[in-house]
Amino acid sequence: MGKDDISNFLDSIPDDKLCNWSDSIHHICFDTKLGYRMEHQGINQDGTHRIVIRTMKGGKSKASKNLSNSTVIARTYVTSPGIPQNVRGALKESAEGLGELVITKA
Repeated sequence: MGKDDISNFLDSIPDDKLCNWSDSIHHICFDTKLGYRMEHQGINQDGTHRIVIRTMKGGKSKASKNLSNSTVIARTYVTSPGIPQNVRGALKESAEGLGELVITKA
C-alpha cells in the first residue's frame, strides 16, 4: 500500500469531517483520484463510532490499483466528538498495520 497515498488522503480531510458524526451509517468523504473513501459504519454498544478507510476502484493510488474495491485499509473506534488530529493519527497507524484496529485516544 502506498504509505504516502493514504497519508495524503488523510491529511486532505478537513478537521470538521473528523469529529461530530451523526449516528447513521454514511460516507464521510472520498477522493476518486487517489481511490479512497472514509465511512462511518455506525456506533458500537459502548458508544464509540466505527470509522474506516476503504479503497475505491479507478484511483491512482497503489492500494486502489492492487486491492479489490472496498478493501478496508484502516479502521478506528472513536468517541464523539472526535479530536481530529487523534482520529487522523489512529487511521494512519491502522493503515501502517495493514488495517489493524486502532482505538483513537481521547
